[in-house]
Amino acid sequence: MPLYKLGHKQLELIKKNPFKFETSTIISQSQQQNQSVHIQMLLEIQSKIDEKIHSYEDGSKEKSFLQKFKNSLSSISNATQLISQLLKLAKDFGLNIEDILKIFK
Repeated sequence: MPLYKLGHKQLELIKKNPFKFETSTIISQSQQQNQSVHIQMLLEIQSKIDEKIHSYEDGSKEKSFLQKFKNSLSSISNATQLISQLLKLAKDFGLNIEDILKIFK
């Protein structure tokens, strides 16, 4: 926000601590960038699932895994949850690491 649009109280706060205003702006930009990267990552995974899911027969454990994983993407908020969900579902559907690597190859 340009300084001329700030109110008197806001300008006084900036005069007392000029770096606080800049820090909050930098943090906000960083959070927006992180959110954009997160969304991009999930979209890429969803696209890869859409690409691969048709390679498997209905009812196969691979297709069922991909469908369940795709449906869970909207509830994932960080990389740790993504990996955890991937591994949990792989285990639930009886898939091992080699199977997962083959699916996403």
